[in-house]
Amino acid sequence: MKKIVLFAALIAVSFTTFAQIGVGTSSPDPSAELEVASTTKGLLIPRLNAAQVSTLGATAAEGLLVYCTDCTVQGVALPGFYGFTNGAFVRVSPTSSTSSNLDAALSEIYEDHAGGDSNANGTAVTLAQLQELGITPQEIVNPNYIAEYQAGIQAVLLLSNPPTVGEVRTILLNVNRDMVFAEILEDSNSVGGDNNANGIVVTLEQLQSLGLYGVNANLIAGYQAEIQAANYFSDPPLATEVQNVIFYVNEQAAINKILAQVLEDSASTGGASNADGVAVTINQLEALGLNNLDPALLADYQAAIQAETGFSNLPTILELQTVIDDTNQAVFSAGILAKIGNGETVTNQELLYLGLTNYYPPFVNEYNTEFTVTTFSSPATVAEVQAAIDQENSDQQAATPFVYSPETDKIWMDRNLGATQVATAYNDAASYGGYYQWGRNSDGHESSSSTVVAGPVASGSEGSDFITNGTTPFDWLSTQDNSRWSGSVKGTEDPCPTGYRVPTSTEWANEYNVFKGAENRVAAFNSVLKLPSGGRRLNDNGLIATAGVYGLYWASSVSATNGSNLIVYPNVAGGIGATNRAVGMLVRCIRE
Repeated sequence: MKKIVLFAALIAVSFTTFAQIGVGTSSPDPSAELEVASTTKGLLIPRLNAAQVSTLGATAAEGLLVYCTDCTVQGVALPGFYGFTNGAFVRVSPTSSTSSNLDAALSEIYEDHAGGDSNANGTAVTLAQLQELGITPQEIVNPNYIAEYQAGIQAVLLLSNPPTVGEVRTILLNVNRDMVFAEILEDSNSVGGDNNANGIVVTLEQLQSLGLYGVNANLIAGYQAEIQAANYFSDPPLATEVQNVIFYVNEQAAINKILAQVLEDSASTGGASNADGVAVTINQLEALGLNNLDPALLADYQAAIQAETGFSNLPTILELQTVIDDTNQAVFSAGILAKIGNGETVTNQELLYLGLTNYYPPFVNEYNTEFTVTTFSSPATVAEVQAAIDQENSDQQAATPFVYSPETDKIWMDRNLGATQVATAYNDAASYGGYYQWGRNSDGHESSSSTVVAGPVASGSEGSDFITNGTTPFDWLSTQDNSRWSGSVKGTEDPCPTGYRVPTSTEWANEYNVFKGAENRVAAFNSVLKLPSGGRRLNDNGLIATAGVYGLYWASSVSATNGSNLIVYPNVAGGIGATNRAVGMLVRCIRE
């Protein structure tokens, strides 16, 4: 015991006085902070396994030295000394090459390469010779790849004589890279792959050796799984393809981490009602690619998530999107209902947000007018708003029966002008309505039994007769007048009821593009407009022709001396055409 105390005291004195320590010597070398002297024993550095080395790497100081008992590099067992440098433990490479061995190795490499003798001596460079070169780090020389190194050297066209160690190092690195890509392809489900039939998956070290961005040691299992599932790799894989795997797995991991936080916040199975006190943030929700996020509603989103009991474990993006949408609906609806209850005007977008049934956007002004004569709670309820919408729709139907075309967002009369009923078939005669000459009002001429009188006539003298004209420009008027039906503005002689007008050719084209089909007259009848094929009244004799076969409907637009019209044929494509203005055609009115 006295010897131990004395020894410790001597060490302390030596350290304090000289800032040096000598073990087995009383006079450590002046250049050394610590000298251990012995002729029978060595210095034993701490021995760690690979997992312990990895853990130590999180806090290791630059230059720290350990001995790893089971470390591997590129799948090759390489126990030995590892020093910590530039943020990682790197194997300390022992070199024992003599000058003659080095020269012999380089000479053999030169003889092997294509610019030398292409291995004419039949003796390829050996693993031992490559190891003699002292290439650093030592793991670049992979014993498993010796045949590939030999082939790679023999394929090179030009080396220095003798080759430099740097040139050889480049060859080996290229081979290593090719072998990693080959292993990635073998692991995959791509053409040329083998679904990892060899049972050897690509390793973290191999992926890191490719110089890829963002390789995360904690996600190696995810990289391996995604590589094995990949069916799109080139042969060999491109670095960009493998990089995309890394990016995808990293992104999914980040998404899953956020979804795990969402679950923890919730009251769903596996959740903890935000027991950790860290609620999901708006940045995290945005990172999930959710739609319709409003940062101002974050507190509402967090409250809704914490109240949610139906999340999967992990939640799906669709489940979370539903929570966001429902929250938006509740918050925004409350604001809209408050406006209605306070007598404020609301927009189409706001009313659509309430999820009302039988809501027709073209009536938005009429709905707002109805709201002014409706008694609401404050705030209004959705049921109260729906009742007001239904009342306005009923009033509009009573004034002029209508249908709504959702694809074009237009209101139309539900039947032809002058018809006694909505069409029950494409050849339903009671649904044809009147046969109007272009530019004429409802003056009686549109009746299929009106008197036929030869024309043309001057404006104002037409009376209730159907005016015929068989000569150019085939107009019932002696002087043509385009203003009678005036395009998108209701003309002076427009026959449609108040609030409606004759549609333009563009409006007809838009509707036709919705319902057109191979059997156009059937498609027209099956459309929301229920258009019958009532034919036309001829301009030269006033007879009804092609009733139940063709559907011909006037447009308010003109085409030179003719009027534009919609044509619906039985078995071929129809569309927009132009017809003599003295012809009698059907009219379907559109809301102004």
